Amino acid sequence: MPVPLLTALGCGVVSALLYLSVLSGAGGSVILGYLAPLPVFLAGLSFGAGSAVIAGGVGMAVVMVGPSSMTGVGTYLATAAVPAVLVVWLASQSRTDGRGGTEWYPPGRLLVVLVGLGLAGLVVAGLVAQGEGGFRGVVEAMLAGVMTELVRPVAQDNRESVESVAKALASLFPAVLAMSWLLMVVANAALAQGLLMRIGRNLRPAMRMADLEIPERLVMLLAVVGVGALVLPDELGYVAANAVVVLVVPYFFAGLAVVHAFAATRPGKMGLLLVFYSVLLLFAVPVPVVIALGLAEHWTGLRRRFVAAGALREG
Repeated sequence: MPVPLLTALGCGVVSALLYLSVLSGAGGSVILGYLAPLPVFLAGLSFGAGSAVIAGGVGMAVVMVGPSSMTGVGTYLATAAVPAVLVVWLASQSRTDGRGGTEWYPPGRLLVVLVGLGLAGLVVAGLVAQGEGGFRGVVEAMLAGVMTELVRPVAQDNRESVESVAKALASLFPAVLAMSWLLMVVANAALAQGLLMRIGRNLRPAMRMADLEIPERLVMLLAVVGVGALVLPDELGYVAANAVVVLVVPYFFAGLAVVHAFAATRPGKMGLLLVFYSVLLLFAVPVPVVIALGLAEHWTGLRRRFVAAGALREG
């Protein structure tokens, strides 16, 4: 059996098992579930989009015969297999740049495609979730139910408190889910590419964070949706407000690109990045600053200046 086919089959099985591990309820199973796209990425980024399709198809078949409902199969496809196949297909696209070199599909556009999928998920959820209070009402009821189960011994005496907390959390809960999924896909793609580069099996060269560039037109969409979140009524305003949060995610990565480009202009680049990410992970306070930096990059071109300065320094 050819190695690419064997690899794709094995990766599909592993992907499904990682996804199904969440059903066991064992400690750490959620983390394993978050790694479900990783095997599909490994197959695709090493042997091409065809291998990713096979891995995703095998994963779907295993999930179907496992202890999962058709909803579970759909969730696997929507959150793991389909995004991984799409990213692999786009990431594999290349063309000559007219100077004898190869120009690969830009990582910034890959990120925007994933954001588009997240926004589509928000819209579909808004259309499907029909109940008392509309989309927001469904989210509030779901959160209230989960919280009641978690604090059942005291929930009866604090029902109003539970409902008020659920209502507060519901305001941006769909956006949090979309961002969690988006970060999961990005992290798995980056991990797969890094592992493949270590063993020399990557089809595509490294995608450096400092080279990430967000398409300029996205900021216009962000502005329009932001205005919509302020002026649209009820359900439309709720969906728009959550969409704004999702649309901000690319600018967080754009801010990280500025930080990486700046670090490249200074001695001890790795030390600077280690300190920065340690502060970011421990305190999360710099997150709004990083987003603001990413938005400022749209008008100031800081990243490009730092990249040029870093190239001069290395030269």
